[in-house]
Amino acid sequence: MDRDHVHMNSTRWLTLSEFTEWLGKEEHCEVDYQEGKGWFLAYIDKDPETMARKKELKKMMKRKNNDEFHEQQKIEKLIEDGKIKEARELASSLQEQLRSLGRVQKL
Repeated sequence: MDRDHVHMNSTRWLTLSEFTEWLGKEEHCEVDYQEGKGWFLAYIDKDPETMARKKELKKMMKRKNNDEFHEQQKIEKLIEDGKIKEARELASSLQEQLRSLGRVQKL
């Protein structure tokens, strides 16, 4: 026999559903009820070491996303600079062609 065994009638909750809802409200568990399937519980680990690790992982992901964002901006700027350079080269070559035809003044 288990000495620590407790029946629901010796608690303040009348049903297991009420107890499950309380666990969700108190944020001891993530609680989800799906019609036809029942209750689903997921334990929320509030251990200080685990919380610190999660916070560190979140910081790392934020840094990584920030780095990727800046890298994307650099690439877009290089593309933009390349288009400007290409347009200048095209204008210059067109100017040379027209100049060779003697139809353009120096800009």
